[in-house]
Amino acid sequence: MDLSGLNQFGSLTTQSGKRLTFEDFDLNKDGKITDAEFNRALSNWGLDSLELSSIDQNKDNIITEEEFANFELEAEINQVLNDFINTTVSSDTDLIGSNLKYGQQVTSELKAWVDEFKAQYTGDSEQMIADLKAQLPGKFNQIKAEILANTPEKVQSRVINEMIDHLITELSEQSDTIDSVMSNEIIQTLGKKLETLSAKFVASYTGSNLEADLKEYLNEALNSSPSEKMAEAIDKLNEGVHSDTGYIDSFEELPLYKEQVKEFLMAAINNGLTLRMNNVNIVSESSIDSLLAKYSDGASLQKDLNELINSLSDTSLKETIINDALESEALEQEKAFQSLTGEDVKIDTSTSGIDYSKIPGYYENSTVTIKGQGVDGAKDEAMNVLNGLKEQLKKQLAETLEAKGIPFEKIEAIFEKVFTQSAQEAVNSCVSGQKQIRFLWITWRKSSSSFNTKDLVDTFLTKFNESLASTIDTMNETNTDLDIQNIDFTLAATDENGNVDEVLDEMLTNGGTKAINLYIDEPADKIAGTMIDRLKGTLLAKSKAMCEANGIEFDNDKFDTIFENSKGYAISVTSAQFLWMTYLNPKECINTFLTSFKSSYEAMIETEKQKV
Repeated sequence: MDLSGLNQFGSLTTQSGKRLTFEDFDLNKDGKITDAEFNRALSNWGLDSLELSSIDQNKDNIITEEEFANFELEAEINQVLNDFINTTVSSDTDLIGSNLKYGQQVTSELKAWVDEFKAQYTGDSEQMIADLKAQLPGKFNQIKAEILANTPEKVQSRVINEMIDHLITELSEQSDTIDSVMSNEIIQTLGKKLETLSAKFVASYTGSNLEADLKEYLNEALNSSPSEKMAEAIDKLNEGVHSDTGYIDSFEELPLYKEQVKEFLMAAINNGLTLRMNNVNIVSESSIDSLLAKYSDGASLQKDLNELINSLSDTSLKETIINDALESEALEQEKAFQSLTGEDVKIDTSTSGIDYSKIPGYYENSTVTIKGQGVDGAKDEAMNVLNGLKEQLKKQLAETLEAKGIPFEKIEAIFEKVFTQSAQEAVNSCVSGQKQIRFLWITWRKSSSSFNTKDLVDTFLTKFNESLASTIDTMNETNTDLDIQNIDFTLAATDENGNVDEVLDEMLTNGGTKAINLYIDEPADKIAGTMIDRLKGTLLAKSKAMCEANGIEFDNDKFDTIFENSKGYAISVTSAQFLWMTYLNPKECINTFLTSFKSSYEAMIETEKQKV
């Protein structure tokens, strides 16, 4: 049945509302309608003309009662569908504005469903109309929901959210140090970058499975470095260049070389990379044309292109975002740390700050006496008492720093040093007794020694607070220099997965020489270089903070140069080789490196300040 004629005709209903029946057309009442009867009846009732063929199913120029009934049913179905489209679909607020184009798609699919509904229906015509009216709203909502859920915008948003969720899950599994603040920063940065990449991809997409293809594209964009993305394009470019002094230097062959370069740079754009060459940001085909117009010889073009290729990073987008977030966090922590004063870190020694009940004998004001071991025996016991305070002090200090946005690790090395020094001073001050005198296996004096627990603890807390405050105040007296006192050497012994090399960590803390067999172990220079590289993030944050405090713009190239030079110097003077063995003093190596870096970087800053 051709419904186009029906749409033009409207329906078999007169202007007065009478619906024409088969009998109204069968003028001679012979049970069939001829072409002449059909047209005469239309004219009699004042209706538009309608081709008989649109009703005549078997094309014999005669309309039977069954054919007329089928036509009437088609007309009624079409009327139900048109009424629904005009009243419900066209007024649906989800299908207006930018979604108007999807309203047309919904209408098209709804019509296709009605055709399928008619073809599969087995009941009578009256029940078919009733069922159609009942099912249309539900089917419309289903079709609308499916279409709107899979628009390019929705697919794009869904894929981006999946990529972000995957990255955050991965980060949380890798490290406990990724806090909510950094995660939010990563989410925002990553979201903006992926939105830009996916928008470009969707705009030029011609495939059939947008979600799968976009996910694959973004996954590669997230996890592949620029150098990896451009590897194939680089190989293809190199195949077209015969030699460094070949045809590309010829003016006649320059257009061919430019075409190859253009293809390479277009590959960069298609890979979501924004490169810069000869002061031109390569973001479109026209920008590439503007760039290439600058060159009149192939040699200079090749030189600049090689510099561009060599500058391609080996760091993926994901790693870059994470590293930037870590660097940003480290810089904020360094700024907060540099504004710290001694008063900020004083321990609350009242009963609300210290649980003295955990110190046996404190409230009893008792004296501990050690017999027969001399003063050393009491000192050992006194040190054990003070060590029992360590976790309480650490917890209180960590909470104080956390409230200021500073992790305890920033001050842990200082804490350990001040605690040990203050404890030793308190013990020496509070323990009374005599040292034992020994010669070979003979002991001449086996005196007792003692200390008052309350005096010991109170003396220690006073010394600890004074020493910690003094250290912080001295360190942050000026933030215009490069502070290396609070660098935690454990970082140098910790790999990217957070695993600490216990032997190396011990040597970094207490000193000692590491013997390395050249045939079995990694060479000393590689071990030393890895240790130093693990401190780079910390020094980067300190260097940026120092530049900001001095009003100097941070220069990453100068930082890298000083870092590498200091690393090379430290390795050269703290490692030695003898036959197949090399020897490295890790603590001396790190100290030498930090001292060299500090002096070199501060000298550079002074030079820059004088230029300003």
